[in-house]
Amino acid sequence: MVIEFSIEIGEPVFLFEALHDQFRRAGLENEFSAEIKPYILSGTFSECIIPEKVLEEGILRNFKNIMMEKPGENLAENFEKILLNLRFDGCSKSYLKQLIGLCHEHKFSTGIIHVSLYCYGE
Repeated sequence: MVIEFSIEIGEPVFLFEALHDQFRRAGLENEFSAEIKPYILSGTFSECIIPEKVLEEGILRNFKNIMMEKPGENLAENFEKILLNLRFDGCSKSYLKQLIGLCHEHKFSTGIIHVSLYCYGE
């Protein structure tokens, strides 16, 4: 409900800063990621600039944990879709290079191109 409200009023900053911090303090980062995942996959946040700390905690760390816990499941495909529906403006090169490394590891050629454009420019 809070996610829909943040989207409706056009305030994703509240969602990605204040609400994420509350989830993080409560140790519920994975739950936050699970809640926003359908919105990211649908492209709802494709024009939003999400803070790097939220991306790192909610995407990179979560993806690595899920792949270790459930290696037999094909979760990697969703990871690439998530990457393609996000903007990485303002993210550090080191974070972007980590994402590019994951894309190489899982052979996500489109993900490599998408993230590389943010890392190295056009």
